[in-house]
Amino acid sequence: MVVFSLNFSKYTPSGVMEGEDMATTTLFGKTLRKLRIERDETMMDMAAKLACSPSFLSSIETGRKPVPAGFVSKLGVIYGLSGEVQQELQKQVEESAKVYRITPDVGDQALVAAFARRLDVLSDNDKQQIFDILNKD
Repeated sequence: MVVFSLNFSKYTPSGVMEGEDMATTTLFGKTLRKLRIERDETMMDMAAKLACSPSFLSSIETGRKPVPAGFVSKLGVIYGLSGEVQQELQKQVEESAKVYRITPDVGDQALVAAFARRLDVLSDNDKQQIFDILNKD
């Protein structure tokens, strides 16, 4: 089995990759912080409820760490969030992802590899055409 990881982080002019040493706050991180503040909770309070460390929670809020699988569901249960709110949060998580792991079928591996290698050299028009093809109903 071949697993591809597509990393969409960008390098800064200094050569430091965003998301490692430079935090890029995501919409999900902002929403999580807003939820915490609206509930009048400290980082320690929320971390205790979610059974994680305050530093890990801070890393999610600031975009330094990816949101782990099941985190939105856990938030939903602990904070009594509606299904609609949880769906919106999950959408925010997916839109803020910098690394995507996929396991293509054997016949699709060459396609995925070619796409990953050439993404940065595709024109905006080419990208739009691919996007349109992939989003046809």
